[in-house]
Amino acid sequence: MLIPSFHPYDRTECLTGLGDFILYHGDLSVNENVAVSEFLITGVFSEVPYKCIIAGKNPPERLAGMIKSHSNISLISNPDDQIMKGLIRDAHINLLPTKAVNGLKLKLLLSLFSGRHCLVNNTTVKGSGLEILCSIANTADEMIRMIHNLMYIPFSEEMIAERERILSQNNDNIKNSEKLVKAIFHD
Repeated sequence: MLIPSFHPYDRTECLTGLGDFILYHGDLSVNENVAVSEFLITGVFSEVPYKCIIAGKNPPERLAGMIKSHSNISLISNPDDQIMKGLIRDAHINLLPTKAVNGLKLKLLLSLFSGRHCLVNNTTVKGSGLEILCSIANTADEMIRMIHNLMYIPFSEEMIAERERILSQNNDNIKNSEKLVKAIFHD
């Protein structure tokens, strides 16, 4: 029996409308997340005119150095839970590419439950069943094109309803805890 990851949401908390920035977030002490940040800084964020934020725990000094020459990119180091939650919620796009397939990304679930548009690569959603809720781009050029499109698409009540419908199928904490209890106490 497979029970999906538990998360801090009982329901979606997405905002409608337009945000004014793009967010990449993750544990920046993890090499993969640093590599993705560097890729985004040099290949994507530096090529778009929008405000871009990289936020996460313990970023290496070199990320701040790479960002210095780009007025549209900022780094938020070690945001507390409330600040991170606000960034995810307020961003217009949560950009979440990954390099390795290593299970469902909790940051994807957090972004789907509380953020607006989620732009990912195939690796991020592989095997999750959540690709229907995301925009997918696999190269820097594809990401740039998708960003230009998504920045002008308001997040709507209909989009939120679709998220709730899809997420409730496999990512409902109450349903999943009931499955777990049944599995443990089944006689």
